[in-house]
Amino acid sequence: MGRSSQSRGNSTAIATGAVGWHPLAHREASRHKRLITAPDTDLCVILMTTMRPCRSLLPLALAFMLGLSAYASDTPVGKEDPMVKGTHTKVGDQSPAVAVDELSGDTFNLAHEKGKVVLVNFWATWCGPCQIEMPRLEKEVWEKYKSNPHFAMVAIAREQTKDVVAGFAAKHTAYTFPLAYDPQRDVYKHFADIGIPRSYVIDRHGVIVFQSVGYTDADFAGLEAALSKALATN
Repeated sequence: MGRSSQSRGNSTAIATGAVGWHPLAHREASRHKRLITAPDTDLCVILMTTMRPCRSLLPLALAFMLGLSAYASDTPVGKEDPMVKGTHTKVGDQSPAVAVDELSGDTFNLAHEKGKVVLVNFWATWCGPCQIEMPRLEKEVWEKYKSNPHFAMVAIAREQTKDVVAGFAAKHTAYTFPLAYDPQRDVYKHFADIGIPRSYVIDRHGVIVFQSVGYTDADFAGLEAALSKALATN
C-alpha cells in the first residue's frame, strides 16, 4: 500500500478541497508521490474567495495550495499527525457497522453482506481528490466486479444530504455504482474524524484488509490488489 494506506505505514494527508483544488497542485503532488486528501476546513476556498478582487495575487494563492499538498511528505509521522490520530481503524480490525440509505431508495447494511467482499468509500461532492478517484471506481472496480455475486460496494457522501447527492448524480450520470449519504457522520465517525476520500476493503468475514485515505495511483493499485485477493480467498 502507498503512503496513505494503513498496512504500508501511516502518513499525514493535507491537500486541497473542491473549489480551491487545482489540477497543477494535483500533478505536482502526484509527481512527488504525495498524498492528495481534502481537508475538513477548505482553506483554499477561503483563500481564493478573499483574494478574488486581487487577481494579480492568484499565483501566490496557487503557490500556497501547492505548499499545502507538499506538507504531506514533510510532516513527521507520529501521534500528532492529524490523519493518523483521526483514523479509528486499522487493517485486521473487524469493520465498524455500516447502515446507510442509498440514493436508489434501498438501504445498504454491511451486516446483510456477510460472505461478500465489500468496498466502502467515503467521499463528498465538493472534494476534488474524490472527483479524480470516482471515474476509476466506476471503470476499474464497479464495472469489473458488479456482476460478481460475492462483491458489494457503496460510496457514502460524508456530511451531505440526499438532495445534494441527488443533484450530483443528475450531473454525473456516468457513475452507476451505489451512492449513499451520511449527513450527520453517523457511519463515518466510527472510521475516522477527518479526511476524504477514504476507502476500505472488507473481506467475507467482515475484516478490514485494506484502508487508505486520500488518492494516489499507488493506493488505488493497492485497493485493486486487495479486492482481487479478497475475492479469490474463501
